[in-house]
Amino acid sequence: MYCSKCGKQIEDSAHFCSHCGQITYNGVKASEEASPIARVSHRKRNWIIAGAAAIAVALAAFGIWKIWFAYPTTPEGVLTAFYEAWQRGDDDAMCRYAMRGDNDAREDAIEDLAEHTILDSFRLGEISWDGRHRSIAVDLVIDGRPVSGNARLSERNGKWSVDWWY
Repeated sequence: MYCSKCGKQIEDSAHFCSHCGQITYNGVKASEEASPIARVSHRKRNWIIAGAAAIAVALAAFGIWKIWFAYPTTPEGVLTAFYEAWQRGDDDAMCRYAMRGDNDAREDAIEDLAEHTILDSFRLGEISWDGRHRSIAVDLVIDGRPVSGNARLSERNGKWSVDWWY
């Protein structure tokens, strides 16, 4: 008789192949007449693999969400994200962090700002609070020119948004 796995010749009465360890069940192939225990362990292995794959996909999705879609929770974080989006020229991200209002003028202004100016660098300074808004002193370098000013942020529905950016 020959082993169904490795093809080497083995004794007809062998319970397993002495070369590769394949179970023969006295000459009957293991795949033809596998014991219920062998089938259960094979199914269990498949479930473990499927479960591990599902967990890996869920962790990857959470990581992508955290990196791309998580909204900063502090005024400083929102303002930093706004300025970083400006540096990239990403007006969609800038709009995500800015207060939109009822008209499209703010979005148009942000789009124009992102397309026609380059924010070389920014530095956040002192923070003040007037009871309704946070003001953060900012030092910017726009198109190679230093600009100092204040950014103003307000909180609505638990989210900070940029009202004024310099």
